[in-house]
Amino acid sequence: MNILLIGSGGRDHALAWKLSQSKHTDKLYAVPGNPGIANFAECISSVSVEDNDAIVALAKEKNIGLVVVGPEVPLVNGVVDALTAAGIKAFGPTKDAAELEGSKVYAKVVMRRYKIPTARSEVFGDPSRAHASVRQMRQPFAIKSFRRRGKSRRYRGIHGRRGSLHADVYRRRDDCRHARFPGS
Repeated sequence: MNILLIGSGGRDHALAWKLSQSKHTDKLYAVPGNPGIANFAECISSVSVEDNDAIVALAKEKNIGLVVVGPEVPLVNGVVDALTAAGIKAFGPTKDAAELEGSKVYAKVVMRRYKIPTARSEVFGDPSRAHASVRQMRQPFAIKSFRRRGKSRRYRGIHGRRGSLHADVYRRRDDCRHARFPGS
């Protein structure tokens, strides 16, 4: 079977290594891949991981039997849904399920709704309200930045695991506040 791996990070390198060893793998492709993944797969950097239509077209062109998706961005963008709709098997969560990873605000709402233990959290759109809240918090705490999705009421916190700022590394809370609300 021809397999397409979407990703270019360390986790994706490990997936490529193991997929290449499978007796079920005839040919392994990777979008975009990286030099390490190129040891196990044919890397195709001309297709963006954010372009669902191009990924579906590539999967059809290369007669892909299975697509394995690593990074959260294509998952949150619905690549598994697009592949499934085109009749292509894909390993990864649907767009709705990936929202738990892609939106920290949504994940907190789900955890509260189903009484899953989680740390206290608040969401602010107004820097002055956030500043007032930070002044009341006891350390240690973390601040997570996010961006609103257009006119939607949903928020996205995709930062490739680099979106949190831990206040205990700062001497003053003001440093933390200004790091997330520049110019405030």
